[in-house]
Amino acid sequence: MGIIGDNGSGKSTLFKCLAHINGYDKGLIELNAQPLQLKDVGFLPEHKAIIEELTAMEFVELFAKMKGCSEEQRSKSIQEFSERLHTFDIMHQKIKHLSKGNKQKIQIMATCIHEPQLIILDEPFSGLDDVNHSHMKNFIVSLKEKNKIVLLSSHRLEDIEHVCDSVCWIKDGKLSEKYSIYALKEDSSLIHVKVSFDPYQQFKDEKGIISVVNEGNVSVYCFDQVSQAHQFMKLILKQRKNQSVSIHHQVMCP
Repeated sequence: MGIIGDNGSGKSTLFKCLAHINGYDKGLIELNAQPLQLKDVGFLPEHKAIIEELTAMEFVELFAKMKGCSEEQRSKSIQEFSERLHTFDIMHQKIKHLSKGNKQKIQIMATCIHEPQLIILDEPFSGLDDVNHSHMKNFIVSLKEKNKIVLLSSHRLEDIEHVCDSVCWIKDGKLSEKYSIYALKEDSSLIHVKVSFDPYQQFKDEKGIISVVNEGNVSVYCFDQVSQAHQFMKLILKQRKNQSVSIHHQVMCP
């Protein structure tokens, strides 16, 4: 499940309560009808903390020992996570020499090393380049495949769309009802067509376009009719030279 909200809306506070970092005034936090235990939670905070003088392997093993993992489980998990996140080449390097993206991957390995049932990821994609973003996305999908409960927050709806099954919006500390990502896409009224190498919006006068924005050399053409978006795509595909074209249903807040 993705949790969407503006800065200060309460996302991190919610996560810290679930991770037993913050207290809460009333209510219960339960997992499978039992009080949520710290051993069942893995938490990646938004503001990361990492021991720079350790190697990546030492850092992950430290967390494994604190969580009471057996040597066999620790070895198996590190092997699996390294394959998923492509970290084999960096495990014996000191963390202080790693890029921000690789530090993020090491921290999520430490978060999940004890195989918790509930995994909370606060802005896991923050600051990642395209390659590491893809590795992180695939790793989160692999957690879903293992029937883990994954809660994550992001400022980018695209991140939520790619890895989540459902989404809630949080505002002033209150959660909306849960929405299916699939249903939101089906019900969304906006369709975005992205055209690369089009910094000057050369197709902005075509039929059905309600707005255009630039993302670098990519122009994003917005439509409210699927049929018009498809016709526009066909036009671009006939005229394009080096351009690539893609279509996206924009998930909108209900």
